[in-house]
Amino acid sequence: MKRKNSAPTPRRRRKRTSRKAEIPLIRPSSIEETPLTAALQSLELDDAQFVEVISEAEPASTRTPAIRSLGDTGPESVDAATQPESHEHAPWLVEEFEKFAGSRWRFVAVVATLTVLGLLVRERFEVGKWLSSIHFSKPAKAQLVDEGAAAPAQSACPEEMALVGRAETGVRVCVDKWEASLVEILPDGEEKPWSPYVSVDEGHVVKAVSKPGVVPQGYIDRDSAQQACEASGKRLCHVDEWTAACEGPERNPYPYGSTLDEGACNIHGKSPLGELFSTSFKDHLFDFRLMNDPSLNALDGTVAKTGAFDKCANGWGLHDMVGNLHEWTADKNGVFRGGYYQDGHKNGEGCKYATSAHLPTYHDYSTGFRCCKDAE
Repeated sequence: MKRKNSAPTPRRRRKRTSRKAEIPLIRPSSIEETPLTAALQSLELDDAQFVEVISEAEPASTRTPAIRSLGDTGPESVDAATQPESHEHAPWLVEEFEKFAGSRWRFVAVVATLTVLGLLVRERFEVGKWLSSIHFSKPAKAQLVDEGAAAPAQSACPEEMALVGRAETGVRVCVDKWEASLVEILPDGEEKPWSPYVSVDEGHVVKAVSKPGVVPQGYIDRDSAQQACEASGKRLCHVDEWTAACEGPERNPYPYGSTLDEGACNIHGKSPLGELFSTSFKDHLFDFRLMNDPSLNALDGTVAKTGAFDKCANGWGLHDMVGNLHEWTADKNGVFRGGYYQDGHKNGEGCKYATSAHLPTYHDYSTGFRCCKDAE
């Protein structure tokens, strides 16, 4: 008997596990008679209501094949529906599903690709920032390491001296940081300053001291300088020791660097002989008495206090190795080095300046010294 369509009754919404659950099922014209189906037939339900009641009222395992084809809409039936033979009544549904699934996977592939690209760009940006934060410097030229160049071993030398070393020549010596001044040792052992403007006469015992901010001793001969150093437990520097000390750890031709700086050291002072004896300068140029006049170095613009020219220093902390006063060395033939406050060029440039025209007993207003000592 043909059932009349009645007004739809309210339906309880069911959660669909996939789009296949929305596939409409066509109710077959003949259903195997059971007590349940007979009861449902009398209710005049439409197809959708019939299927819903069948699904909820009878377990799937007890349904007849015809009813199972109507009521199974769970995950198992949906998976079975993906097979073409289970939907011979609606092949277009299979085609639509395939289109949907294909577009979905394409979307997933595009999203994954964009995500990977984004991560790569981010990583490259982060790596770029990291690389830009690193400062690459040119490798320094290889050179011999001189003892005392980087971290002077001050324990090997007295406080007023610096350790000087040359690996290739074997030089290892303590050198006074400043040009020497003198103190006199009295018979009772007391010490008093010796005037830097007066020569050392016989009968006086003096010793050398090295300190900043004082007028260094001029008017001294080589032998007196040696005795003053010995009285302090030191000695005059040998030529190779003095040259290494002047050049500094960087081996520069000048104490302050590799190029000439006319204002770095005291080499352009005034001429004291011209200032004091201008009328008779030429007549008394080589007058030994006049060249040792105490007033010469007392003039302003002549000899400077030790360390006053702060640029005239090197990496070992040695001051005034060029200019200010000539410095006697241990050469027994009589050689002083470095120039003085009126000249730093005539007898050589910078640390190569050397004067050898005088005997060890010679002295004038321009001659001074500094001491060395064997390093411990």
